[in-house]
Amino acid sequence: MIDIRTKRLVKTRKEHTCFGCTETIEKGENAVACAAKQDEQHMRFHLHEDCNKMIVKDKWFSGSGLYYGCIKDAKQDEQHMRFHLHEDCNKMIVKDKWFSGSGL
Repeated sequence: MIDIRTKRLVKTRKEHTCFGCTETIEKGENAVACAAKQDEQHMRFHLHEDCNKMIVKDKWFSGSGLYYGCIKDAKQDEQHMRFHLHEDCNKMIVKDKWFSGSGL
């Protein structure tokens, strides 16, 4: 589990990779600089402001859900689940005669 010790808003002086989404944080962009500890190892990383807001807002990340690329994975899982949900609903609509009548 990653234990974030400090966070501060910075204006980057060089390019960094966002720990959450793994995309580039451009030079001169605002970012959140984090100092953290994982398994007694100190680490530092940067987050986009929006990625930081998502991590703070979503309780899942506060447990063991924070890892390199976690937001990227969460977005892919959400899109994957949304696709399967629609696909399953479509199968339900085709199979159930109630939907084809006045039910839909």
